[in-house]
Amino acid sequence: MVYIATIKEKMNKIIISQYFPFVFWGLLVALIHYDINLQWGDDVYFADVLGDNGTFEVWRQYLGQRYHNWTSRLIIEGVLVIVVHYPLLWKIIDTVLMIWIAKAISIFFNDTKNVKMNWWIILIMLAFPFEIMNSAGWIATTLNYLWPLAFGFIGMIPVNNLIKKKKISMLTIFFSVIALCYAINQEQMCAVIWAIYFLCGVYMYLKEKKLPWIIVLGLLLSTISLLFIISCPGNMIRTEQEIATWFSSFRELSFFNKLEMGYSSSLFEFFMKPNLVFFLFSLLLIVLTYYYNKKIIYRIIASLPFIVSIVIGLFGNIFSLVFPNIIALTTSMTETGTNIKLTEMRMWIPDTFITLILVCIIISIWQVVTNKKMAIVLIYIGAIGFVSRIIMGFSPTIWASGTRTFIFMYFSIMIISVILFKEILKIKCSQERMFKIMPLGIGIASIFIIDHILYYINSF
Repeated sequence: MVYIATIKEKMNKIIISQYFPFVFWGLLVALIHYDINLQWGDDVYFADVLGDNGTFEVWRQYLGQRYHNWTSRLIIEGVLVIVVHYPLLWKIIDTVLMIWIAKAISIFFNDTKNVKMNWWIILIMLAFPFEIMNSAGWIATTLNYLWPLAFGFIGMIPVNNLIKKKKISMLTIFFSVIALCYAINQEQMCAVIWAIYFLCGVYMYLKEKKLPWIIVLGLLLSTISLLFIISCPGNMIRTEQEIATWFSSFRELSFFNKLEMGYSSSLFEFFMKPNLVFFLFSLLLIVLTYYYNKKIIYRIIASLPFIVSIVIGLFGNIFSLVFPNIIALTTSMTETGTNIKLTEMRMWIPDTFITLILVCIIISIWQVVTNKKMAIVLIYIGAIGFVSRIIMGFSPTIWASGTRTFIFMYFSIMIISVILFKEILKIKCSQERMFKIMPLGIGIASIFIIDHILYYINSF
């Protein structure tokens, strides 16, 4: 009996440990990767690039040809055409990086190492639609989108330590620079990294009246990468070919048309479709608003995004039977955006609606975050993710690329959600009846998440 009690005590210590959520996440991710199907999409193409006996010269010539005729992602594709030959290696690295992303969010934003926050991070990670990482083949898509995100977190470790006044070793800087070089080879991630380093640079300069050299290095590397991307002849040629292949009317669109297309398509993904990440995010907003603000106007403002996440989002198919106009709203997106026309007021409705929800979110964040400097940071993080997707409106592959280009916008919302949950933990939940909605909301999300997990496993 004593032996059993000892085992039980040790198990309890493991379960309540701050590391257990990541162990759970790691086991789940490993299970999903175990029997995943890799033989399709762009993976097949990249597997043929070097052949069975690809030499360094073949590899170098391929990258030279890609630079002049197709892409500036030379680091990413240089790794991709090698890794695609080693499926087991990809599974191991991809599993490790997915665990790292969750852990990195905890390192950056969970200073107290609160186990509840770590569980929330895992919940929000489970809510992310990882099936979008298979839109062009698992290996090709993850190396072009998920890996730059993971390496981007590594690249920001020195900045995190700098702000928190932690020691930064030269070894940490060395590996972070290597990781940063991979991350900024992806166009969207390069813009994200530049924006983050810029914000940190402004913060450090205002606080200490000087700009640390590590910030200067990050800005310099990301600026050089942006210039490399813009000047790459292959990107220009690729754009012309993709216009002909995917979007023949792209040249006819004005700057405003492209901007609106990027703007509306980005918000439609979260407001007009079932979206677990947005549901959990809006759940936090409404709970915090009802606690911190007794004014009815602010409670209404915070309620709108939450209602939209349910009525139009998760249960849109059911509510559309009662409110048929929901279908008209959710299907108003066309190949060229919502086609807003200043001369027809009815054409304003979709953009006006999504803008209203966006404004409600910004107002609510400002109201619920007690530290206004942090509120500005959260809005800035959201803006970075949002703009990273808006710029896709200026690409003829905005639709052909599918939802994988949303990854950085997704994670900006997920990071904001983690910080908002941190605000939740400051409150004694038992004192507020509104907190009863939290278990209900998490329960609803869990049902959809379990369904997603079963779908992943069964589809492999």
